[in-house]
Amino acid sequence: MSTTTAVWNRALDFDALPEATSPGDIALRDVLTFHEAVRRDGLVSAIEDHLEDDEFPLPRVLAGYEYLGLDDVAEAITEARSRYVAADDDEETLEDLAREVDPTYELEDEDLSQALEGRLDKDPEDFDPVR
Repeated sequence: MSTTTAVWNRALDFDALPEATSPGDIALRDVLTFHEAVRRDGLVSAIEDHLEDDEFPLPRVLAGYEYLGLDDVAEAITEARSRYVAADDDEETLEDLAREVDPTYELEDEDLSQALEGRLDKDPEDFDPVR
Protein backbone atom coordinates (compact mmCIF):
# COMPACT_ATOMS: atom_id res chain seq x y z
CA MET A 1 0.00 0.00 0.00
CA SER A 2 1.37 3.40 -0.94
CA THR A 3 1.96 6.11 1.65
CA THR A 4 -0.69 8.26 -0.06
CA THR A 5 -3.28 5.48 0.27
CA ALA A 6 -2.32 4.81 3.89
CA VAL A 7 -2.61 8.48 4.86
CA TRP A 8 -5.92 8.78 2.96
CA ASN A 9 -7.35 5.69 4.67
CA ARG A 10 -6.18 6.89 8.07
CA ALA A 11 -7.96 10.22 7.53
CA LEU A 12 -11.20 8.33 6.91
CA ASP A 13 -10.81 6.03 9.92
CA PHE A 14 -12.14 8.03 12.84
CA ASP A 15 -11.57 5.14 15.25
CA ALA A 16 -7.89 4.79 14.37
CA LEU A 17 -7.15 8.49 14.61
CA PRO A 18 -9.85 10.16 16.66
CA GLU A 19 -7.79 13.27 17.21
CA ALA A 20 -5.54 14.20 14.29
CA THR A 21 -2.56 16.21 15.47
CA SER A 22 -0.39 16.94 12.45
CA PRO A 23 -1.28 19.77 10.05
CA GLY A 24 -1.39 17.46 7.05
CA ASP A 25 -3.66 14.91 8.69
CA ILE A 26 -5.97 17.63 10.02
CA ALA A 27 -6.23 19.33 6.64
CA LEU A 28 -6.89 16.06 4.82
CA ARG A 29 -9.55 14.91 7.30
CA ASP A 30 -11.32 18.28 7.09
CA VAL A 31 -11.28 18.26 3.29
CA LEU A 32 -12.38 14.64 2.96
CA THR A 33 -15.22 15.17 5.41
CA PHE A 34 -16.48 18.19 3.47
CA HIS A 35 -15.86 16.52 0.11
CA GLU A 36 -18.01 13.54 1.12
CA ALA A 37 -20.76 15.89 2.33
CA VAL A 38 -20.73 17.61 -1.07
CA ARG A 39 -20.87 14.31 -2.92
CA ARG A 40 -23.71 13.09 -0.71
CA ASP A 41 -25.93 16.20 -0.52
CA GLY A 42 -24.47 18.94 -2.75
CA LEU A 43 -22.28 21.99 -2.22
CA VAL A 44 -24.90 24.27 -0.70
CA SER A 45 -25.97 21.62 1.80
CA ALA A 46 -22.34 20.95 2.76
CA ILE A 47 -21.77 24.67 3.29
CA GLU A 48 -24.87 24.85 5.47
CA ASP A 49 -23.73 21.83 7.51
CA HIS A 50 -20.17 23.10 8.01
CA LEU A 51 -20.79 26.81 8.38
CA GLU A 52 -20.94 26.59 12.16
CA ASP A 53 -19.79 23.01 12.70
CA ASP A 54 -17.64 22.67 15.81
CA GLU A 55 -15.68 19.63 14.66
CA PHE A 56 -15.16 20.59 10.99
CA PRO A 57 -15.71 24.35 10.74
CA LEU A 58 -15.87 25.79 7.24
CA PRO A 59 -12.92 28.18 7.70
CA ARG A 60 -10.70 25.23 8.61
CA VAL A 61 -12.10 23.22 5.68
CA LEU A 62 -11.19 26.08 3.34
CA ALA A 63 -7.71 26.25 4.85
CA GLY A 64 -7.41 22.50 4.19
CA TYR A 65 -8.20 22.91 0.51
CA GLU A 66 -5.62 25.69 0.29
CA TYR A 67 -3.06 23.60 2.19
CA LEU A 68 -3.49 20.86 -0.42
CA GLY A 69 -2.98 23.39 -3.20
CA LEU A 70 -6.63 23.40 -4.24
CA ASP A 71 -7.00 27.18 -4.05
CA ASP A 72 -9.48 27.31 -6.92
CA VAL A 73 -11.81 24.93 -5.08
CA ALA A 74 -11.47 26.97 -1.89
CA GLU A 75 -12.34 30.13 -3.83
CA ALA A 76 -15.42 28.49 -5.36
CA ILE A 77 -16.59 27.34 -1.93
CA THR A 78 -15.96 30.80 -0.49
CA GLU A 79 -18.03 32.40 -3.27
CA ALA A 80 -20.84 29.88 -2.74
CA ARG A 81 -20.69 30.52 1.01
CA SER A 82 -21.08 34.26 0.46
CA ARG A 83 -24.09 33.65 -1.75
CA TYR A 84 -25.52 31.19 0.78
CA VAL A 85 -25.24 33.73 3.60
CA ALA A 86 -26.77 36.46 1.41
CA ALA A 87 -29.75 34.20 0.70
CA ASP A 88 -30.75 34.71 4.35
CA ASP A 89 -32.61 31.40 4.65
CA ASP A 90 -34.96 32.20 1.75
CA GLU A 91 -35.88 28.67 0.63
CA GLU A 92 -36.54 29.58 -3.00
CA THR A 93 -33.26 31.47 -3.29
CA LEU A 94 -31.39 28.58 -1.66
CA GLU A 95 -32.95 26.07 -4.04
CA ASP A 96 -31.95 28.24 -7.01
CA LEU A 97 -28.46 28.61 -5.56
CA ALA A 98 -28.10 24.86 -5.11
CA ARG A 99 -29.19 24.20 -8.71
CA GLU A 100 -26.63 26.74 -9.90
CA VAL A 101 -23.57 26.03 -7.75
CA ASP A 102 -23.84 22.35 -6.80
CA PRO A 103 -22.73 21.22 -10.29
CA THR A 104 -19.71 23.55 -10.16
CA TYR A 105 -18.00 21.36 -7.55
CA GLU A 106 -16.24 19.02 -9.94
CA LEU A 107 -13.48 17.78 -7.67
CA GLU A 108 -13.00 14.02 -7.88
CA ASP A 109 -11.29 11.66 -5.46
CA GLU A 110 -8.43 11.32 -7.95
CA ASP A 111 -7.87 15.10 -7.84
CA LEU A 112 -7.69 14.99 -4.06
CA SER A 113 -5.38 12.00 -4.14
CA GLN A 114 -3.00 13.81 -6.50
CA ALA A 115 -3.08 16.91 -4.29
CA LEU A 116 -2.31 14.77 -1.25
CA GLU A 117 0.51 13.02 -3.05
CA GLY A 118 2.02 16.36 -4.02
CA ARG A 119 1.84 17.62 -0.46
CA LEU A 120 3.30 14.40 0.91
CA ASP A 121 6.22 14.73 -1.51
CA LYS A 122 6.76 18.37 -0.58
CA ASP A 123 6.24 18.21 3.20
CA PRO A 124 6.19 14.63 4.50
CA GLU A 125 6.92 15.86 8.02
CA ASP A 126 3.48 17.55 8.04
CA PHE A 127 1.88 14.11 8.38
CA ASP A 128 1.97 11.57 11.18
CA PRO A 129 4.14 8.55 10.33
CA VAL A 130 2.43 5.67 8.54
CA ARG A 131 2.59 2.44 10.53
